[in-house]
Formats: sequence, C-alpha cells, structure tokens
Amino acid sequence: MRDTELYRHLLGLESPWEVSRVELFAEGGRIDVWVEHPKRTRFLCPECDTELSVYDHAEERSGVTSIPASSSPICTPSRRGSTAPSTA
Repeated sequence: MRDTELYRHLLGLESPWEVSRVELFAEGGRIDVWVEHPKRTRFLCPECDTELSVYDHAEERSGVTSIPASSSPICTPSRRGSTAPSTA
C-alpha cells in the first residue's frame, strides 16, 4: 500500500477526497499530508442536495488539524454563495 493510500484510510477520507502527498519528518516528529479533490469536482449541498461547483479554497494550513466528516458547499437561501466550513 502506498503512503498516500495509507493516510487516506487513516484519515477516513472518501471520494472525491484523496491524499496527494505525504512527507515524513522523523527528526521533528512531523507528518505533512496534502488532501485534495480532482479539478471540477462538484459537491452536493447538505441541505437541499443541489450539485454545486467549487469556486473558493482555504489557504494551505499547517499544524494539528481535524477533518470534519463532511465539508461541502452551502447553498441555502440565507447563505447562498457561501464557502464550505473551514476544516481547521
């Protein structure tokens, strides 16, 4: 199993999310993991099931982060055009 597949399983990521790169820093006890989705991926709004394209991405972050079970666009009337909740 490749390291990217191992970390995808460890993080519980499901399609379309994938681990694109992993870097291990043994001396510092740090592991950097890059999580991405394929270009032009569309996501369903969790409230109305409308399929939406992604137009905004968060800045790259470092440090200990948690990944929510679902991170998707919001298209409800009161939040139409909002971005997905932060994963940090």
